[in-house]
Amino acid sequence: AAAAPLTPPPAAPPAAAASSAAAPGGAAAAAASAPPEAAAAAVCLPADAPADEGEPSKPVQTNTSRCWTCNKKIGLLGFQCKCEYFFCAGHRASDKHECAFDYKAMGKQQLTQANPTITPEKLQGF
Repeated sequence: AAAAPLTPPPAAPPAAAASSAAAPGGAAAAAASAPPEAAAAAVCLPADAPADEGEPSKPVQTNTSRCWTCNKKIGLLGFQCKCEYFFCAGHRASDKHECAFDYKAMGKQQLTQANPTITPEKLQGF
């Protein structure tokens, strides 16, 4: 007729407890107060990961004497695209290489700058 003794819930790992003491109002404190399943789901990013998750970093072309697509020597007359890479004569058009430059947005911006909205002075009184 003896009842089983009640066991306390498992404590947070020592690393989570130490980080919650360092930042009392941060996400670590919220993860430490959550159940262990939720704490395991909260994963920290590595230190070398970029802070913003927007877009990945763009590779830089160091050898500008070769085509970015086919690596063919282009000599002195290489073509530089608006995506800032150099290409041979075969890949110079934006549809021949995977160009990331947005020509549509650039054209729209140029049109809005060249053609400002003109409103007559009579309509401002309404």
